[in-house]
Amino acid sequence: DGQEYTGCASTSSNPPGYEVGEEIPVIYPGSDPAAAQINSAAELYFFPGVFTFFGAMEVLFGAVLLLVARHLRRKAALPPPPPPVY
Repeated sequence: DGQEYTGCASTSSNPPGYEVGEEIPVIYPGSDPAAAQINSAAELYFFPGVFTFFGAMEVLFGAVLLLVARHLRRKAALPPPPPPVY
């Protein structure tokens, strides 16, 4: 449509990854150019990757807690061992 759009990255770095006014590769839905995103791995996958990592750690931690609790319940349900014979 010939219009110029401006936007802001969702991540930042020091030093900056791009200069002001520099042309950069972007992707956007054809019906909404204002929803453009910089076409780079950091822009597209950083936040989803962070949330996926921490979500997976929570699931792993929860699974370990469940297994430990299950083990302790089974151990508590066992009869005590017989006294040693001397």
